[in-house]
Amino acid sequence: MTQSGENLLDAVIVVVAFNEAERIGDCLHALLNQATDQKYGVLVVDDGSTDDTSGMVEQIRATD
Repeated sequence: MTQSGENLLDAVIVVVAFNEAERIGDCLHALLNQATDQKYGVLVVDDGSTDDTSGMVEQIRATD
C-alpha cells in the first residue's frame, strides 16, 4: 500500500504480440483465469500487427 492508501499490483504480466489474432485469446484467457490471491495486471503490446490482434485484445478487454 502506498502512503495515500492506494493498493498496488503485485505483478504485471507483459505479453508482446505480432500477428497473433488466432492465439491471443487463448493466451489472455489463460492469464486472466489464474487462481491466485495476488493482484496482477496484464499489459499487451501489439508490435505493429497487420491482422486483427488489437481487435481481439479489445474484445477480451471489454468482456473480462
